Amino acid sequence: MSGSISEADVSKLLEYLSQARNYAPPKDDRPRVVKLCQERMAAVKSTSISRYVDFLEVHPEEFSSLFDLLTGNKRKFLHDESLWEFFKTKLKPSIDLRDNKTQYRCWSIGCGTGHEAYSLAMVLCETLGMDVFLERVKIFATDTSEQKLQQARQATFSPEELAAVPEEWKRKYFTQVGSNWIFRNDLRRSLIFGKHVLMKDAAISRIDLIICRDVMVYENLENQRRLLSRLKFALKENGILVLGSSECMPSQSGFADLDSKNKVFGRITSRYVRTMQTGEVSDEEIQLEPKIRLYDAAYDSSPVAQLILDNTGALAVANSRARLTFQLVTQDFGRPFQDLEVSYRPVELRSLIDQAAREQRVVTATRVSRHNTTGRAQLFDVHVEPLKADNIVIGFGIQFCDATESYELQDELGTVNQQLQTANEELQSAHEELETTNEELQSTNEELETTNEELQSTNEELETMNEELECTNAELQIANGEQQTLANVVEKTNSFLHSILSSMRSGVIVVDSNARVLVWNDYCRDLWGLHEQEVTGQTLFDLDIGLPVESLRNPLRSFMQLKKEYDEISCDAVNRRGRKIRCTIHLTPLVSEINAGSVLLIDDQLLENA
Repeated sequence: MSGSISEADVSKLLEYLSQARNYAPPKDDRPRVVKLCQERMAAVKSTSISRYVDFLEVHPEEFSSLFDLLTGNKRKFLHDESLWEFFKTKLKPSIDLRDNKTQYRCWSIGCGTGHEAYSLAMVLCETLGMDVFLERVKIFATDTSEQKLQQARQATFSPEELAAVPEEWKRKYFTQVGSNWIFRNDLRRSLIFGKHVLMKDAAISRIDLIICRDVMVYENLENQRRLLSRLKFALKENGILVLGSSECMPSQSGFADLDSKNKVFGRITSRYVRTMQTGEVSDEEIQLEPKIRLYDAAYDSSPVAQLILDNTGALAVANSRARLTFQLVTQDFGRPFQDLEVSYRPVELRSLIDQAAREQRVVTATRVSRHNTTGRAQLFDVHVEPLKADNIVIGFGIQFCDATESYELQDELGTVNQQLQTANEELQSAHEELETTNEELQSTNEELETTNEELQSTNEELETMNEELECTNAELQIANGEQQTLANVVEKTNSFLHSILSSMRSGVIVVDSNARVLVWNDYCRDLWGLHEQEVTGQTLFDLDIGLPVESLRNPLRSFMQLKKEYDEISCDAVNRRGRKIRCTIHLTPLVSEINAGSVLLIDDQLLENA
């Protein structure tokens, strides 16, 4: 990416990183942050801060790449000199160590290649003395990268890496081997390096000092609170937590601010905090302190989302459930309540607060609907209550009681009751219909009995008809046998007739009264080349053969009309081979009850000159 980023763009980006990951670098570190952000913008091809912010929202894994650049100082010795000076001059852990003779346990989280853990070891040696350190101090150094841990375990560093270490310390705590420097082996035994995933693995317990610099920014706000809860569990009563210079402590975290410049926080009693700030407290305050912490823990762990406003109308306190439900961040505390989204969404709270102040009573809004981050609808009963001290209103408490299941059950119960009422009405109607149906069935039963008697009579008739049909069937079988016998006789007769016609050495043509051909024997086929199938049903005078059939029209008609017994016609013809023949045609009447016609018997004689 080329070009520069405006101051407004820088502020917009830092505001987003602060809201999303509690990241707020010191002003003198802004130029480096801007430069590194430009590198990441170029890598992902974002042309503006707005687009890069959008890219971060869509691709949260980009946070890891960005913070890998921004937190690169962890690979240096004694980074943030003022922090190490604070350890030596203000915490004075040697007092507890020498008085109680207890082990002082430290935990360096995200130690990388070990520079931070070895820096802590040197500072504690200077603060407590070498003997006390060897006897009482144990430093646990963890990281998620096994490769970095392997390098840290070797405790070997180049001269360039030790550039920030004073020469006196370098000679005191390191041994030169060749061109490299190795951390003293007796001191090295007080350091334990191991792989540890903070959000997954169990926290190391009974810790006096935790250095967790530039680790939380890799997690979202919800995971940061979970992480801090784990660290709070890991620390002893007066334990110390150190964050990175650019990290902010989330609100309501349960840690006290001991040194805002060096981001040092304490999981300690208020008595200890005031003592650290050179003050003393009374015995009564010491006795009240455990109860106060118990009240705070109970309030923060309440399953009901609760907000508390001070008498100026600013947001003063919000428990864990409220912070998660309404995405409240550190910057929201102390702001005027009307400037926060929760003041008007999901319900207009400002009018309820005014009503509660005016009427001096608890004001309730029921069935307030809100959609959570998963899109599921939630129903709240919201209670606004004036908080009084000595009968004077000092603020307001707001409770969001999640009544989703209760209202859903009420709705389901109403639906079920409605369905039950409808079912009862339908059941009554069905009962009446059943009575009517029963009467109809009684009538139907009587009709069925009558019908049964009729069917009995019909069955007897059918049995009689069946016997008659059996007799008829026997007769048909006999008739069928006779028919088959007749068919065989006809078939034999036809075969015999065909044999006779085929055996004749004269042509035989049988025609009906309209001169349509009924019979055409094989001899005719040999004479003129036409098969019986081709001429049967055709008019004799329409046939195209060597016989002059047209000359036969009048003689044949005259023969049939005069009903002669016999006639003879002679004519010249041509056979299918093209040879001339003399045909003598003998006409006799066809005697038949079915057809009337004539029989033409044709004798042919080959002409000599053919």
